[in-house]
Amino acid sequence: MNQRDFVQGTVRTLGTIQQSRFVRHANSKFHKNSCRELLGEDVSAVAPAIEKFRQVLNHVVKHGAAVHKGISDNAGAKTLRKMVFCLAEAVKHRHHRYFRDVQSITLLRDARKGRLHIRFVAVDSRLQVRHGFLGATTGFGSGGAAIVKATDLIVSDFATRYAGMKVAELRQEVRRRVLDRTHMITVDAAADELVASELMRSGVDGAVLTPNLHIVLRDKAHSTRRNLCKPKSHSLIVVLFYVQNNEHLRMGWVNMEVNDVN
Repeated sequence: MNQRDFVQGTVRTLGTIQQSRFVRHANSKFHKNSCRELLGEDVSAVAPAIEKFRQVLNHVVKHGAAVHKGISDNAGAKTLRKMVFCLAEAVKHRHHRYFRDVQSITLLRDARKGRLHIRFVAVDSRLQVRHGFLGATTGFGSGGAAIVKATDLIVSDFATRYAGMKVAELRQEVRRRVLDRTHMITVDAAADELVASELMRSGVDGAVLTPNLHIVLRDKAHSTRRNLCKPKSHSLIVVLFYVQNNEHLRMGWVNMEVNDVN
């Protein structure tokens, strides 16, 4: 195979179509000059290759944290932060598509040392279950009303595409869907958390945040979940709530959750 065959697209055998060949071609001067002529700008302004995004994603999944100091043979810290932001927006976009058909949502909220974290477990009309991180905030104050306002802020940020940017767009239909379909919330036994949960369905200053919230569940496995460092193990009891009338599905979902946390 020569360079002319690759450029003209005549390479068709599996033995010659390898990822390393595409990477080498993408880094060649010939490819960069061609991109410059086609796009009218330097090739460095083009988005990084999908292999580089995959490397960043694998790093975040493996270490549970964003990349700060850069990855060798990938990009600098500034570019990596932008890549992590793009990956996060892609996940949020998929969540938004899923919530178009969501039927029931459980929020799992925890406030500690001035930080508020909310996760969710949701099920759609096809009984497809999805777990996810709704968001977090800090410096929201104290008391039940403050937690309710912080919860509303987190939901609004979750429903916003490109949050924190000039082109940020709040998708009201996603926000309203999350609030209307929230049927249960799980909190610890802290007084502020319990008061906030009741205010979410009764109203703060006449405004009801989650009108269909029916169950406020105290997280009896709170300390156990934290000690095991397995946040998804707690969702066992949440998933059972949706299928309490179907023994077959109930056992299937329990097995699925157990496999996830092991």
